[in-house]
Amino acid sequence: MIVSIQRATELTGLSRSTINRHIASGKLTKTGKGIDTNDLIKCYEELKPNTTGTGGVTSQPPISEHEQWLMDQVEYLLHDIKELKREAIHREERLLSIIESKLVAHDNTPGLFKKFWK
Repeated sequence: MIVSIQRATELTGLSRSTINRHIASGKLTKTGKGIDTNDLIKCYEELKPNTTGTGGVTSQPPISEHEQWLMDQVEYLLHDIKELKREAIHREERLLSIIESKLVAHDNTPGLFKKFWK
């Protein structure tokens, strides 16, 4: 049976980011419509029983595939933004250290007048 990522998080008790990380690493496979419950069972061995309310009525309306895709895209973009911020900070620190090393090296060189007034 194919389930959405949201439903997979409910069945496994894991967060969406963990499920998405396992999909990205290849631990789980995602088809166009969702994740197969057989993969969830193979990966996590045991799924939680159906935790819906009485009569199988869920507390939230089901999420359409398009909404799920949009939510996944937002999550991936947020992850990319965090990674780009880390890279920018690292690049800035590296450039500042290069500039500081050049300033220190520049201060030690004698000026034009010092050469003539020894």
